[in-house]
Amino acid sequence: MGNNGDPRRRKVGNYNDPETEKVGNYNDPETEKVGNYDDPVLGNNDGPNLILVGNCCGPRHLKEITSLYNFDYHPGYDIKALKEQPLIINPEIKIIKKNMKGIKQKIGKLVVDKNQTEIKLRKRKDVRLEKKCVKIQTEIDELTNDLNQFTDKLSELPDKISIIDYLKGKPMSRANLERKKLYYLIQMIAYHSREFMIEKFSAYYRDKRDIKRVFTKITKLSGYVRVYGKTLVVLLDWIEDKKHRDAAINFCHAVNKMCPQLAGQMNFNLFFKISAYPQMGVLNKFRK
Repeated sequence: MGNNGDPRRRKVGNYNDPETEKVGNYNDPETEKVGNYDDPVLGNNDGPNLILVGNCCGPRHLKEITSLYNFDYHPGYDIKALKEQPLIINPEIKIIKKNMKGIKQKIGKLVVDKNQTEIKLRKRKDVRLEKKCVKIQTEIDELTNDLNQFTDKLSELPDKISIIDYLKGKPMSRANLERKKLYYLIQMIAYHSREFMIEKFSAYYRDKRDIKRVFTKITKLSGYVRVYGKTLVVLLDWIEDKKHRDAAINFCHAVNKMCPQLAGQMNFNLFFKISAYPQMGVLNKFRK
């Protein structure tokens, strides 16, 4: 693909350049450390996001595939979505309270130990017991001081914070980078599956100029589902354009002949049908 003026591709560079391939090489100590991010929350999104696309399809399809699938994904966080999220309970409060609970338990045990030592001292004087009492009291004072500091810190913290403030500065792990590769792979499988179905659809719709547009329109139709025994019937809404409707009906027949099944525990057989009526989802005419 090379450098062709597109700023996103220019950053990726020549896909045959071994230096460029280092971007996706997780054996690189710098990459493995924090994911080679510039922004503490979003990270650096330049790099392997287009390499996989460029290796799996030609330049002609690059614009199409990036418009259909999220190849701008990066192992970070969607700032726009996070801004709409409600405030979360400040996680520091939970950590501090947990530490305070542990300190109180330690103080309680030391107090019990000190009381037992003092009882022994009343019965008989012992230098070692006196030193032990002093040592225990010193530990109690230190823990009490820590407890007071935590209490002061707790009063200064807000009860709730933005999730963006919580995530900011946290580095991504190697697992996030591996999920990115898996996510790209799934999208490439979906892309090639779509190309396969468009090839099948071309037998019923011969206008190559807008076949992909029509196919996308059909596959994104709304509709209804209903279960008949072990068959899940998908009734898609009526299509006004007769040429498109006929192509969609014939395509549904072809798909049904493939005997598709719903993956998962339910294991339903799938049956697709285009509604024969202009009304949206007339369930009482479902079987006609």
